[in-house]
Amino acid sequence: MAPINWLQGAACFLLTPVYGAFKLAYAGAGAIAGGLTWVFTGGDQRAAQKVWDASLKGTYIITPDHLRGRKQINFIGPTR
Repeated sequence: MAPINWLQGAACFLLTPVYGAFKLAYAGAGAIAGGLTWVFTGGDQRAAQKVWDASLKGTYIITPDHLRGRKQINFIGPTR
């Protein structure tokens, strides 16, 4: 594993709050939308879970491995 240089660390430090703000807003909206999906489908857990998985899972913090291309940034979580 290569050492983290200061430029990558600084880039992560600057990118994470910006990216994280959008991800948290998306996750919050998805949490509400998943709850509404559950309510309007008569308690269908599978339907709600699809919305929750897509919005709540995924990458929240940018790391040097993301910048190096070793790890993928997943704004939208995995859906089944």
